[in-house]
Amino acid sequence: MAALVVVPLVIIGSGGSDDGHQRETARASNVKSASPGTTEAPRTAPPAPRTASPSPAPTAAKPKKPKEKGRTGGTGGGVTVTVTARPPGATATVTAKPPAETAGTAVNRLAASDPGGRHICYRAYVSGQGWQNPVCDGTMAGTTGRNRAIKALEFAVRGTGGSAANAFVHKAGSTDGKGVWQPRWTAVTGDGRNFRVGGTAHGAPDMLGFAVNVGSGRICQATRLVGSTAWSGTGCADARPAYAFGGTLDNKRRLEAVRFTV
Repeated sequence: MAALVVVPLVIIGSGGSDDGHQRETARASNVKSASPGTTEAPRTAPPAPRTASPSPAPTAAKPKKPKEKGRTGGTGGGVTVTVTARPPGATATVTAKPPAETAGTAVNRLAASDPGGRHICYRAYVSGQGWQNPVCDGTMAGTTGRNRAIKALEFAVRGTGGSAANAFVHKAGSTDGKGVWQPRWTAVTGDGRNFRVGGTAHGAPDMLGFAVNVGSGRICQATRLVGSTAWSGTGCADARPAYAFGGTLDNKRRLEAVRFTV
């Protein structure tokens, strides 16, 4: 028992510089001696450093298209656009009426084919019908046998030195049995322009007769009255101040149809 205890104590007590010397000796024994000035090549060459594969050139990333409202992805990388269209507003188709034919348009059309000629064109405003189409150079305007009075006349002339007119109309409450002239004549109107006598307003009086003149040459007229079965004889007048009168002064009669020549 005494021997077992003492030995370890001796070992412990003998530590110190010897112990450190033993460690140095052991370290040196593990290193192989070499000739001075020479270095032993290592048995195995260290592996060559791996060369990193060259990095690919940087590729710019494609910017993403912003997602649009109302768009949905389609096949093949395309884009399908869904559009909600508003229905068209209500539209109205307006058919413009052609300009009305007047005495002026009619006489100017005649003058285009006969520039140096003398012409008169005219149209009647008939009770219950309104304006008729114009006629020229002796053709009848108005109606016959229909009991429809003329209320107004429109004229246009060519080659006559101008023209003017006045209307003789029915007079309500007449005491002498005659109609009445309108307050004044129209102004003298030159070639191709319209002028009118009588009235087209609601309640305008019926025409009984008229007076019309020209500035050169002659003017002739013929008339027919409501209820009559025949035309009057043709009456003519020379240039102003003369004038041609047609129709009647009788307040009980009405002008129904007319014809004019120059």
